[in-house]
Amino acid sequence: MVKVADLQEIVMCKSLRPHMLEKLAKITDLVDLDDGDLIFKQNDVADYFYMLKRGKVLLEVYIAEFITVVTGAIKPTYSFGWSALTDQPRYTSYAVCAEDCQVLRVPGEQYIELMEDDFEMGYLVMKSVARITRRRLDLRTAEFVKVITKHPEILGLIEDETYPMG
Repeated sequence: MVKVADLQEIVMCKSLRPHMLEKLAKITDLVDLDDGDLIFKQNDVADYFYMLKRGKVLLEVYIAEFITVVTGAIKPTYSFGWSALTDQPRYTSYAVCAEDCQVLRVPGEQYIELMEDDFEMGYLVMKSVARITRRRLDLRTAEFVKVITKHPEILGLIEDETYPMG
């Protein structure tokens, strides 16, 4: 079990009421991990939701034998392993410690049960999930547009007056 104070530092938990944090603390473990440790693999059953207390975690997708794409870098107070809270219970990437880490680990099914038993808690958690997801989508969209507009063939279309932009 972790302390409520540990959870209060986590971005996603900031809107939760004290009694909600107490319930969550009872089902949460504190896990110490080393640099290079694999937390979960892409397509593994998503049985845990994670919140980073200390360190840095990289989310990676392996495209080919020697091609890895880092899709995210999780810094302290942020969460990962969202799949454990959805009806698609498989992780969509690898999670690897980029340095020594401390993570708060919650069994996904138990977290879902807490939210089903306390609808206000469920609403507050999902409201945080929606806000965080929106920010990540906005960031990914901006990155995608930046990359694609630098592609030589796309750049040629943009500069070609026969294809006006807007």
